[in-house]
Amino acid sequence: MIVVLGLGASCTGKSTLCRELVTHHHWKVADTDEFYYQAYPKAKDAVKTIIDSLSKGSQECLSRYKLTDKIVDFPITGELYFEGSGIKIDLGSVHKESTEELLKKAGIQDADIPLLADSLGEAIKEVIPFRGLEQFFNCYLEHVFEQKFEPDDIIILDVNPHSGFGPAQILAATEKYIESYSSAHQDQSVEFFKVLAYCPPAVLSERLQQREKSGYTGNTAMGLYSFEQLSQLVNAVPIDYKGPGVIDTLSAADIGKIVDKHVPEASGNMRVFTKARLDLADKFGIHNDEEVKLVATKDFPCDAIVDTSKADVETLANTLVEDITASRQATMTNI
Repeated sequence: MIVVLGLGASCTGKSTLCRELVTHHHWKVADTDEFYYQAYPKAKDAVKTIIDSLSKGSQECLSRYKLTDKIVDFPITGELYFEGSGIKIDLGSVHKESTEELLKKAGIQDADIPLLADSLGEAIKEVIPFRGLEQFFNCYLEHVFEQKFEPDDIIILDVNPHSGFGPAQILAATEKYIESYSSAHQDQSVEFFKVLAYCPPAVLSERLQQREKSGYTGNTAMGLYSFEQLSQLVNAVPIDYKGPGVIDTLSAADIGKIVDKHVPEASGNMRVFTKARLDLADKFGIHNDEEVKLVATKDFPCDAIVDTSKADVETLANTLVEDITASRQATMTNI
């Protein structure tokens, strides 16, 4: 069995590539988004059931804070988020702090905390499927590997990095789980490969704009989120760097164009524009007005890099299959 960890930013084209590999090369794909959306409705419905069963006084209190409107949003971030009020409760601190302390930090007034603490405390403990990204990812891996695979199956894990759970953490968690799986299934051999799906920032910007104009209703990234994900996958080196592994160049001017297009309020507010540009440039490792070269991050030493802007998806899939085959052969030669 071969496991391929495919890591890339949202809207890179990674999922499209995965579908091509499934359709024409008979790979099997395990998408984190798909796994999340299987659990999301269950969590949302469970919270609603608990809210509906609360006392009238508790429900009225929730209504004042608009905590009955779209109750759960994106629980894998480790937050219980009530969209209507903007209140966020940090689930990562559930085991460290009391529900009363969490509610106070979230902005609930002291007089209302006793009324909500017990009911919301139970909701937090019972219905949120994942308390943070690490637990979510481990649940995802468990879900993947509890399926029955044939010895010659190739499984690609379609994964995006996130703030607080980036390439190094994703790789470590995957390697740990594969080691555990291999120990429990010693009759199966598991080969592991790492693939970086890369899309140049300018092309990524165009794709995000096209997706927004198309009325796309699936999972999509807003603002600078995709670029922040991308910044976790690359490291900046000086423009005069002559070493191996260069995949692109990026300048402060490029960052400015991205911010102008993807932070709506930035175009009319120089302070907002400047802060957003500096923050994003810092994430990519660009200082002042310099230009840098980009190489794949050392946190994710990959076996192959797929630049999704270089060719059509059929060609990209064929090339990746060839790269994995070559890498396997090289590994066998070195044994």
